[in-house]
Amino acid sequence: MLNEEAEKRVKFEYYNAGMRAYENLMSELNLLQQLNSDLNWFNFECRCQHWSAPWPECDPNFTLRLLGVDDTNTNSLGYIARPVYYSGPLHKATPVPSAIVRNEIERVAEELLEAWNLAMAPYDWAPGGYLYENLMREGSSARTYEEWRSSNKMASTDAGD
Repeated sequence: MLNEEAEKRVKFEYYNAGMRAYENLMSELNLLQQLNSDLNWFNFECRCQHWSAPWPECDPNFTLRLLGVDDTNTNSLGYIARPVYYSGPLHKATPVPSAIVRNEIERVAEELLEAWNLAMAPYDWAPGGYLYENLMREGSSARTYEEWRSSNKMASTDAGD
């Protein structure tokens, strides 16, 4: 059995590992949200170029740019590369499906919640943690024990009569 100091250290190591995963996912989510914002603006520009009054007329030769995200390519300061996805005249630009980015945002958001739960697990599920206490009160073993105890009380009461 671990002594109290060793137990604290182990909990803290698990917490740190979970928080590193959480922070990495948070960075990924921020990048995806920025990309989604850029993509929405790009798609808006592509679609509104053919609108008519009361909207102002668009210059078809206006240069439109959309930058991607390459988080595997960073410079010495840690800045993530933003390679050019499209750069050219507005009249040649076509809208880009945004469902892929939205699906990635949803996936990362789910992983973010899971990473948070994993980071907090050493404290939440350890004796004294709120999930541990809840499990002890409401888990299937607690229900089984209460049923057993109730049936034994009734049996002992019946035997005493």
